Formats: sequence, C-alpha cells, structure tokens
Amino acid sequence: MSFARAVRAAAFVAAAVALAGTPASAVTGDASAPATPQAREVDLGVTFTPRFELPFESAPILGELQLHVAADGLVTGYYLPESDRSAIPLSGATHGTHTFFEIGLGSRSFSVDGTLAGTDVRPSYAGTAQIGRQSYGVAATPCRDDRGTLSILCQ
Repeated sequence: MSFARAVRAAAFVAAAVALAGTPASAVTGDASAPATPQAREVDLGVTFTPRFELPFESAPILGELQLHVAADGLVTGYYLPESDRSAIPLSGATHGTHTFFEIGLGSRSFSVDGTLAGTDVRPSYAGTAQIGRQSYGVAATPCRDDRGTLSILCQ
C-alpha cells in the first residue's frame, strides 16, 4: 500500500470514529450545536537551526512545510527541503496549539514537536527537532507576506 493511500485510509478511519461520537445535531447542521474546529491548510517556510555544533552538522536546514490540519487534529502533508524540493511525507497530530509530526518514513524519519500558533492568515510554528545526533530549533513563518510576496524558502 502506498503512503498516500495509507494516509487516506487513516484519515477515513479517524473521520468515521469522530463522526460516530458526534451528536446528531452537529451532523444535521442544527444552529444550536457547538461550533466544531475547521480543517485548514498551512504553508510555512521553515528553518531548522542547530542547537549546538557537531562537525559537518552546523548549517541551518531550510525548506517548506505544507500542512493539512484536519478538524479532528490529524496532521498530514509534506516537507520540501530547499536543496532539492523533493516532497517528503509527514504525519502527526495536534491538540490545541501543541503540534507534533514525523517527517519521512521508517529509519529515515525525524520528529518535530512544537506549537502551531497564529491565525489562518498569519500562522507560525516554533519547536524542536531531533535529526540523528543533532538537536534543532524549528521556526516557521508563512510562505507569503502581507503583500502576497512568496518567501525565498517556499519557491
């Protein structure tokens, strides 16, 4: 099974489980039902900055995070390194503003843990990552500024 198909299957199961526990008023669109979180797309330019220097591992790593945050908190998407722009899958979850995900597959993956904050228009992400023996600070800002200009990290 391909990764994309596995992610779609996991998202379908998560949606079915979430819907099973949803009150009928929310399914039928009753206006008196409490508001539910909305899914959102987040596109961020990201910098991984080493927390301490190890030989050959001291330069920042740049790229782009393309995140889909589902209403149930499931996070899927891609990391696109600046060096070659290959789409590396990621998956994880969010609880409130705490967001964590794995970038890559199997033994070539690494964890990112932090906070997704801001609004849909101006989101940001700050956290940490462990890549091999090196610990990194993670900072991400929107790919487009207020004027719509595309960040160098997202081109």
